Amino acid sequence: MKSALDINWENLSSSQLVDLAGVLAHEEKQCKERREAIGKKLIEMNVLPLEGTSFKAQIVEATTQWHLNKEMIVLEMGQAWVDKRSKPSIRSAYVLTRALPAMKDALKSIAA
Repeated sequence: MKSALDINWENLSSSQLVDLAGVLAHEEKQCKERREAIGKKLIEMNVLPLEGTSFKAQIVEATTQWHLNKEMIVLEMGQAWVDKRSKPSIRSAYVLTRALPAMKDALKSIAA
């Protein structure tokens, strides 16, 4: 099957670009799931660190990741306190794509 990465998108219409973006998002999700499954398998095999012909792999130990609840901090400390201690950053605009019902069925059949 041809990947959406192989498609020349320069002359596509806006609706075709939307569909291509959605297909790429789906392929990206599948690649991530496959990569994670391969990583789990390597961890189960307990053979890391390991080198292939082009890449090497090692286990990065699991850690706890903390997330702050900004709304609760504002309630407890006040907006001025939060503003004084925060460093905002600009988030670039991006396009969010979601598969339409007919495409969801098609993607499921492709993945099977």
